[in-house]
Amino acid sequence: MDRYFASLTETFFVKQITKFKNKKALGKTDLEYLFIALLDLLGVPIPNSILYKYFLHPSIVRELIYLLNNNEQLSAEKRFEFKEHFDELLSKVKIKKGRSYLQLRRLEPHGIYPSAEIVRDSCHYFINDFQPLLITKNNYLSEENFSGSSEMIWMTRHELKFSVCLLCSPEPDEGFFYCHFNESTAYKYEYDLVASVPKSLRTYFLTELMNINLRFTPIFERYGGRGLSPDISLYEFRDFKNFINDFNNLYDAFSIRDHLLLRTSNYLVKSIMLWKNRMYGEEALANVLFSIEGGLHLMQRKYGDHSKKLNLKLLERVFIDKFPDGSNLFEFIQEGYHKRISIVHPEPNWGAKWMPFLMAEDFYEYYRISKRLMNFVLANRITGP
Repeated sequence: MDRYFASLTETFFVKQITKFKNKKALGKTDLEYLFIALLDLLGVPIPNSILYKYFLHPSIVRELIYLLNNNEQLSAEKRFEFKEHFDELLSKVKIKKGRSYLQLRRLEPHGIYPSAEIVRDSCHYFINDFQPLLITKNNYLSEENFSGSSEMIWMTRHELKFSVCLLCSPEPDEGFFYCHFNESTAYKYEYDLVASVPKSLRTYFLTELMNINLRFTPIFERYGGRGLSPDISLYEFRDFKNFINDFNNLYDAFSIRDHLLLRTSNYLVKSIMLWKNRMYGEEALANVLFSIEGGLHLMQRKYGDHSKKLNLKLLERVFIDKFPDGSNLFEFIQEGYHKRISIVHPEPNWGAKWMPFLMAEDFYEYYRISKRLMNFVLANRITGP
């Protein structure tokens, strides 16, 4: 703990509580005063003149109060001492929680990213300071309902939609795109916060706001910490213009209200992230095989069978009728079930092996197949093997 900073923080809280003791809520002038005082104590530069007025928002002032109180220079004991002052000051900065929020996420190295901006209704992908960023607009209630309030949720449905449509857009021999996610570099902001910001300035405004959050997010903390800022030379970008029409067709067909589609996409997106660390090669292959099972269920449903059990006769007929290599493709998918059993079950019928025989090509083959199934299910698009 930094005792000098703790003393400054205590003095700050006492001064502000005294200054605003007769006010139930703070007006614009008070918010600006408090905003500047907080930046000064935290050692954060004042935003440039173009963005400055948009930072004078109750949500941002409240966030700065939280950042001050949770600062790593303060011990838990000191935070407890300041709690009464903290609560009182926070209560004077009134906000109304809206229905929607924006999530700004810095995408991580190890992915392969489009080299140009992509803008859709609820997704905005762009590059800032050589780093790929993704903004999604999300509804609080819908996201909670669809996640079932799970503590294991790691991305929004719109992020998942963008990511799976991105990786499925190119033909297998034409390109390779995918996003790599890190849970600790995603930040939520009330949509009301940017409603008054001109669209041409929103990306700059949000990235400046994200940088403030990053400045005070502890490095390598057990839960919720961040890693070191990535070396920008580790990012890989490729031209995406030849695939944008296919991306748009997939994106338009993708329903974020479809649980089966979301679950299948979750497996597929996670599989390539796991594959980047070969220690998780088995898990990567398992996830891609799970995504194929989901793709088969989606295909079966597409042709009218909504049962929970796979209809192999129906599926075989669809493969033979729709895919040029349909018979071989269907047979190869069935062979993958043997590999899946050897990974998922410690004691299969043929006996346990501490290291089942698997090849890197197994992952690549089934990864390509999963993308083919997704293209067919969503856009009736037949992609090559």
